[in-house]
Amino acid sequence: MDFGFTPEEEKLRQEVRDLLKKEVTPELIAEVAEYSGGAGPVFGRKLIGKMTDGLW
Repeated sequence: MDFGFTPEEEKLRQEVRDLLKKEVTPELIAEVAEYSGGAGPVFGRKLIGKMTDGLW
């Protein structure tokens, strides 16, 4: 049995990694901590918007 990811899944994994590497800033981390792990009103919503723009 092959438990590896399909090429499409690998592509999505890389896209998510690239986005998070670029977008997870110290400001976003501080905001998430302030809002108990939830998306904050500034940086969190900006990141969510970029994720939905990518349609995933």
